Amino acid sequence: TINNLEYKFIKTYSDHRNSMESEWASLIDGLEYSQRKGIKTLAVENDCLPVINSIVTETPPKNRLFLEYYKYFYALTRYNYKWLGIRWIPREYNWADELFRI
Repeated sequence: TINNLEYKFIKTYSDHRNSMESEWASLIDGLEYSQRKGIKTLAVENDCLPVINSIVTETPPKNRLFLEYYKYFYALTRYNYKWLGIRWIPREYNWADELFRI
C-alpha cells in the first residue's frame, strides 16, 4: 500500500516443471513488480517452507534450476529497499492459493 493505494499482482505459470519452480518464480515476480512500482517497503509471504527456509538461512538449493532463482532473488534484493520482510505462512492462510483452485 502506497498513498492509500494497494498494489496486487497476479500471474499464472503454465510452463513450469513443478510447483516449486512456480513458488520461486512468484517471489522473483513480486520483487520485480515492487521495483517497477518504486515500492521501498515490502512484506513477502509465501507458503512454501523449503523456499522460505532457503532464503532465510541463506542456504542455496541443491537443484540447479532453483539455484538460478535463488541467485536472482538475492540480486534483486540489492535494490534500495528501506525494509524487506519475508515470512512463511501456513497454506490455509494464503488467500492467493484460492485464486487458482479449480
